[in-house]
Amino acid sequence: MIHSCRITDNPMLRRCARHGLLLWAALAILWTAPALHADCPYCPFGQIQKVSVRKYYTLFFSSGQHGVPAGQPLMREISLTRCRNYGSTCVITVCTAELPFHPYLEFRKSVNGQPAPAQKIFWSYSTDVTFPAGQEVEIREDMLLQVLQKDLQAKIDFFEDVVTNSAWRPPIENVWVVVDLGKMYDSFRQGGALGQIPSGPGQTPAFGLSSTPLRSSPPIIDPRSTPLPTFPQFLTSQMVQLLPAGYRIQGNTLWWHWKQISDPGWGDRNTLHVEWRAWYR
Repeated sequence: MIHSCRITDNPMLRRCARHGLLLWAALAILWTAPALHADCPYCPFGQIQKVSVRKYYTLFFSSGQHGVPAGQPLMREISLTRCRNYGSTCVITVCTAELPFHPYLEFRKSVNGQPAPAQKIFWSYSTDVTFPAGQEVEIREDMLLQVLQKDLQAKIDFFEDVVTNSAWRPPIENVWVVVDLGKMYDSFRQGGALGQIPSGPGQTPAFGLSSTPLRSSPPIIDPRSTPLPTFPQFLTSQMVQLLPAGYRIQGNTLWWHWKQISDPGWGDRNTLHVEWRAWYR
């Protein structure tokens, strides 16, 4: 029986592990797990399948809300996870962890379209979710957080996320990841393009089907004498790294799609990592 929280995917959890905080967070979650429901047992391991995961990320600039100075980058994440119960009615305490030094500015959760208040204990948001026998349940999470700075001197910002399949019945039938860069691209075109595209060699993302960093020398784009940069030019000049490989481009968004994921270690090899030049700093 699983009595402890089952941690859902959250931005930059891998970053937490690198700082040695993941184990401490896990211990705290175990310590704060609620008691078993008298009338509804906790779900046995492998009874609940994570059928599909859809994750949407939108990068944009603050207008001064939540105490974040105007012009600083924020990220809105919406996560939709559809699960299927292959056994009798049971409960899982679903937890979403935040970094202790990087808390969410907003956090909301709903189950099948109904608000599901989360209890915050330390840096974990936990909600008891009931899975009716033989039925599907959709869990939605809405989060707002500031973007992390990777390199202050070089002005590099980034975010990371990971989709996990451990502790859930395999496979995940579909995983969709969508990163909307439209608002950042518009801002770059309106005021950030002039003088911000490097003329020397640097790391730029491979375009289209792969995201292995390439060596290139992007041309200098001066909007006073040439057309403003297209979205592909924006990606080539400003995105330092886009992982994992295999992304597609549609409009001003990047997207990935995977099917039939059974390997518990798949998420570790496919961590979403988006890194770009912070021309606005």
